[in-house]
Amino acid sequence: MCRFENKFLNMRWLILCFIFNTSIQAQDAYFVSFKDKEKGTYQALDYLSASAVERRIFNGVAIDHFSDWPVNAEYVAELKSKVDSIRIVSRWFNGVSVQATTEQIEEVKKLSFVSNIEVLQLLYPLSAQGNSNPLPSEITTLAQRQITAMQGQLFHENGNMGEGIKVAIFDAGFPGVDVHPAFEHIRSNNRIKATYNFHQKNEDVYKYHSHGTSVMSNVGGMMFGEAIGLALKSEFFLARTEIRTERAIEEDHWLAAAEWAEKHGVQIINSSL
Repeated sequence: MCRFENKFLNMRWLILCFIFNTSIQAQDAYFVSFKDKEKGTYQALDYLSASAVERRIFNGVAIDHFSDWPVNAEYVAELKSKVDSIRIVSRWFNGVSVQATTEQIEEVKKLSFVSNIEVLQLLYPLSAQGNSNPLPSEITTLAQRQITAMQGQLFHENGNMGEGIKVAIFDAGFPGVDVHPAFEHIRSNNRIKATYNFHQKNEDVYKYHSHGTSVMSNVGGMMFGEAIGLALKSEFFLARTEIRTERAIEEDHWLAAAEWAEKHGVQIINSSL
């Protein structure tokens, strides 16, 4: 009996070691940069929103710029066949973030169109803890403290409430923003213009961690006619880029979200990291 138990424990230890080592190999992440890209059939006015074009003209930024041209689809397809998975594709950096083993990356290095490969890793882990309550209970006190601290009354007295300004919020989730009364004035005027969950690759951002809800309340919240935020009349673009644990893939999410926001003509990005 004891001999059987020892064999069983040894076998279980070997299995755990194998799983652990395999997991480590599968967790390697890299950013693969390409040597070139061509404009092809790309048309700036089809890709960029009208507000993005307007913002670029206002700021003297080129409408048709090399950084906006799409990454070569053939490069991406060939790379996809050689790695575990594609995480994001970046036009701005002309490359792809991938999940791959060391052996796979050695093969990727041989591709003629690859200019550089960078290992992606998180160097400084941070705490991911936060308050799970969507909004604090003492609304009036909180509003007064926040507005006073930011001298927000000066904005409101002069009628500056962010009207016509597009604000993107990058965070870990926005539970309740689609139903909470603090954001009814935003929803009823159709001022949540777009949402995207860059971790799940869908448009559902109205769950997960509530930090984004708290941030949005600071920017545009209103309760019982009391302003909580300063930009009550702004338009909002909500992006889930953060997940509960601090992982390097959040950098991928952030980059993809920045390109997404710029394409939509966003003027301000509020980002919690």
